[in-house]
Amino acid sequence: MHTKYLDSFGQLNDVSKGDYLLYAIAFRWINSLTYCANPNGDKNDYVWETLKDFEEKLIWDKPVENTIQLVCNSDMEFPSYNADEQEKQAYLKNAVKEPEVSLLIIPSI
Repeated sequence: MHTKYLDSFGQLNDVSKGDYLLYAIAFRWINSLTYCANPNGDKNDYVWETLKDFEEKLIWDKPVENTIQLVCNSDMEFPSYNADEQEKQAYLKNAVKEPEVSLLIIPSI
């Protein structure tokens, strides 16, 4: 059971009620999630670090299926978005991986 998480700035944070979806996913209360994006926005206001193997299927005008999988490797610093693929794979190699959660993104209403 996780009570802390690393944010995208590498800061260790306590899970709080503001992190309700992350909290529910980490506690394995959610096994699939449908996200209805703001059609006037970028449609990608989710955290890429939560996606399985840091792989993101980009959103355009049709629904997209991604997979959430929370990971933690306490032996390495969390890789940045711009890190090379080798660094990301090294982090994932010995990471503790939570169960996969289906993420369906609907880009417009």
